Amino acid sequence: MPLCEVPPTDVDGTSVGTCVGSVVGTVVGVVIGVVIGGWVTWVGGWLIRVGLFSLPTCTRPVRTNPPSPPPPPLPPAPPPVTGGAWVPGR
Repeated sequence: MPLCEVPPTDVDGTSVGTCVGSVVGTVVGVVIGVVIGGWVTWVGGWLIRVGLFSLPTCTRPVRTNPPSPPPPPLPPAPPPVTGGAWVPGR
């Protein structure tokens, strides 16, 4: 299906001008739409990234760490070793 049909009886160029105008207008509109849409998409993507990056810090509850428990007491020292092998000179 052609974009526009020029009737064969067109002698004053009105239909041709309308056809060219509609094609040029459509192309210009698409180009402007793509440029504006790309810019809006880029800005929207940037805002989404910023929002997702800052979202955890906004929704994370502020927690205070409880005090750490004291370390466990050391086990008692083993009893001194008594006896054993005889060492000359002692």
